[in-house]
Amino acid sequence: MKRNISIIKNVKGNQIVVVNDIPFKGESQGQMYNEASHHKKTDLDKIIKSQEPPGEEPARQYYFMAKCQEHVKAFAQKNGRPPKACVTTFGCQMNARDSEKLLGILEAVGFSPTDSEQADFVIYNTCTVRDNANQRVYGRLGELNRYKRLNPQMKIALCGCMMQEPAVIEKLKKSYPFIDLIFGTHNIYKFAELLWASFESKGMLIDIWEDTDKIVEDLPVDRKYPFKSGINIMFGCNNFCSYCIVPYVRGRERSRAPKEILREIEKVVADGVVEVMLLGQNVNSYGKNLDEPVTFAELLREVEKYPPEEVYCIGGESVYEELLPYCDTAHITKIDQAYEADAHFPNLDRNPEWEVTADSDELTYFDIAYTFLKYETKKSDKK
Repeated sequence: MKRNISIIKNVKGNQIVVVNDIPFKGESQGQMYNEASHHKKTDLDKIIKSQEPPGEEPARQYYFMAKCQEHVKAFAQKNGRPPKACVTTFGCQMNARDSEKLLGILEAVGFSPTDSEQADFVIYNTCTVRDNANQRVYGRLGELNRYKRLNPQMKIALCGCMMQEPAVIEKLKKSYPFIDLIFGTHNIYKFAELLWASFESKGMLIDIWEDTDKIVEDLPVDRKYPFKSGINIMFGCNNFCSYCIVPYVRGRERSRAPKEILREIEKVVADGVVEVMLLGQNVNSYGKNLDEPVTFAELLREVEKYPPEEVYCIGGESVYEELLPYCDTAHITKIDQAYEADAHFPNLDRNPEWEVTADSDELTYFDIAYTFLKYETKKSDKK
């Protein structure tokens, strides 16, 4: 079994806590986790916390949710109320989706959600596409420090793209030592485990991975809207455009298996969702790294077999060539003609949120692989 060893550094105490993926002893309990992870709500009280944590995911995270629940119950008994948690999101739709998972885990262990940052646990899910996003976080951390002085048992956590920058981590260690937990984008699924480690130690815990090949999705989610849901279909980007930091903070492209995506869509539709957003940093590259490659258009054909009323596609760097053969980045106004030309996707939203780039061959100076002329040629060839 391939093990992913995570080293968590305690900055203040100069200690190192090693959290290993320990092979689980006892197949029956491991099966209980896997089955429980598919249900809307898991009974954490039934998890045997005295045994070693399981090695497989997401079973391991449900084990640590149960461990965190013990801390939350102790807090509630001491203070006469459950602890309050605030999740603040900066950035894109994928960050928003990640935040729904963070909040889902916090609620599962007993935290009460709040929009106020004067809470017992505050986590910023950060963005770093522009420097202004970083400055907003630094500015608000000063206010959190004031809240923490008034409430010493308060915990502050930071995660997301901004945390993948080494210079940011060094600045946080030097200028913001009151932060309790820092982790990045590649290990966000280990939030429950990291939260427990934070409960068990004092000072700043840092767990940043440079990359990962893991995709773990079957975790609690608290959707912001009951009628729509984001569905992650892939992560990362391989394009490395000169101006873009995404490949460095989100890693290389990793696609989810179609059956896992369809199972999640089926589950949220059964829960009342009528709008599904397919999310990824570069969704038009979906499926290229799977053992059995699948194109984005082929995935959409499978999605059409399920009953969501509308399907949105968010996160493409360019227009999906297979889906929209008569449309290119410079002629987005022809999108209605494209939908009429390809009637295989009647449920696809007529106003997708595509990123559009200017039609100039000078884009090659930014290491962008596509140009206006390229798409003009492709369009002509397909007519």
